[in-house]
Amino acid sequence: MLFIIISILGCSKDDSSNETILVGNKYANLLFETRRECEEAQELYFINCAQVMEIINESEVEIYLTDILYRTNFYIKNNNLIVESTSSTYEFSEDLVFQILENGDLKLEEETWIKFEGDFYE
Repeated sequence: MLFIIISILGCSKDDSSNETILVGNKYANLLFETRRECEEAQELYFINCAQVMEIINESEVEIYLTDILYRTNFYIKNNNLIVESTSSTYEFSEDLVFQILENGDLKLEEETWIKFEGDFYE
């Protein structure tokens, strides 16, 4: 019986190791299909081309949903990256639950947040 319990516990996923692997990753939810579409929209209105999130360390993220930068905590649970809401996260009053996809991207509801380095339109 003890062997079975140890085997089950040994196979459980350690979410804290995933948090370490994600440190430094940047993700973008593109609001326009191409750089040109984004630039054309910016000529008429000041608008962001994407929503962006960066994993700062094992427990903190910075996330732009519009033009406000939020720095808040996150954790990993059941293959989900959960960005915690606070009293100062005006644009989201509930935690944001991102599904971690096999290719390393994230999914928030129907939106795919792509992992990128440098410029997200390249």
